[in-house]
Amino acid sequence: MAGLVSPFLGAGVPTVVSSLWDVDDSASFLITARLHQKLREGTSAPEALRQAQVEMIASPNARNRAPWAWASFQVVGG
Repeated sequence: MAGLVSPFLGAGVPTVVSSLWDVDDSASFLITARLHQKLREGTSAPEALRQAQVEMIASPNARNRAPWAWASFQVVGG
């Protein structure tokens, strides 16, 4: 846990999704849109992120399949 994750957890936020490094804006938009769609469907945060990452890996767009586009995201907490 680094950066802003610890203060959020310390303030009582139960789950934080963060990035370990800077991510291209378009890739970040795609994965977070997919993540939030799955969260709205009732999927847990860790599973929603996993599914969003799998969708990025399966993308027909080579830029979205690249690990730098999806691998930096992590779920900390519940």
